[in-house]
Amino acid sequence: MSIRVQWIALLTVACVVTAPHAMAADGTTGNLASVTWLEKHLDSPDLLLLDASPGSIYKAKHIPGAITVDLMSWYGIHEMTAAEMEKLYQSWGVSPGKKVVMYDQGGTFLATRLFFSFYYHSFPATDLLVLDGGLAKWQERGLPVTAEAAAPPTRGSFKITKVNEDVRVRLPEFLTASGDAARNALVEGLGPEWHFGEVAPFEKGGHPPNGILMPSADFFNPDKTFKSPEEITRMATYLGVRPD
Repeated sequence: MSIRVQWIALLTVACVVTAPHAMAADGTTGNLASVTWLEKHLDSPDLLLLDASPGSIYKAKHIPGAITVDLMSWYGIHEMTAAEMEKLYQSWGVSPGKKVVMYDQGGTFLATRLFFSFYYHSFPATDLLVLDGGLAKWQERGLPVTAEAAAPPTRGSFKITKVNEDVRVRLPEFLTASGDAARNALVEGLGPEWHFGEVAPFEKGGHPPNGILMPSADFFNPDKTFKSPEEITRMATYLGVRPD
């Protein structure tokens, strides 16, 4: 059985491990874009820039032209239907042929969670980019930010025609993985405060049996950019997460 990964870690890895570490000459590699690339293409009519950070951060400062899609305002315990998600995507201006670039404040799972949502709903992966380093890297380069909300986008036309069920795990498979550590790696992307029970919002602190602590924050460098695939592989190997 292939490795099964708890959702936050899965989303972080999705944008990283499939691409070489060094940026290509144009400033992109795989599904990552550098701030230099975004600066160059920011005014392109074919680019849709989505800010997945909390609404309070967006209101304080964001990249000019970015549409706020505050992840926590629409993602919850109760999953939205494909029809509901289709309407939501369209309200953001998502259409076929658009290059969708997403970012968060930097060093969090928010942009990669949004990436996963698009990928799960079969938006072409070749048209999805995550800004490496997010808003933090953009500001580090001295690039402009604004507190002025972007104009409402023209309604998009993207339609969900299928979902990629093979990239997610349902509860029965999760439970199987928890009870069969020899053939599965149940990787927890939450922080140690969750893993060890300091945070217990559901009145039961701790983690599922055989859960492997690999916080999503550990996938990032100090400047909020992603660590290299090689370094992430070393991390996983150290924790006993094998390719098989």
